[in-house]
Amino acid sequence: MAISNSKVNKIKVNGVVSKHITGIEYYVKINIDGIEHTVRCKPSGRMRRNYIIIKPGDEVLVSISLYDISQGVIETRVSKKNGQVTI
Repeated sequence: MAISNSKVNKIKVNGVVSKHITGIEYYVKINIDGIEHTVRCKPSGRMRRNYIIIKPGDEVLVSISLYDISQGVIETRVSKKNGQVTI
């Protein structure tokens, strides 16, 4: 978990996509300090522009605002190749 020092503080957390809701919205399960949360997320503009496909079960990096922790933005999809995590 990393906290950025921008105007609007955001938390970046790894999570797993649990359900596809509508055309561009997903439920992502994240685990913070042993407590599991479900966050409603949309893919970032870069992911939409490059037609990156997100499916349930994919590991993703989610950016969550400290002001509203129920919504987030999927920054990247985390892929595992040969046991190594690449972003």
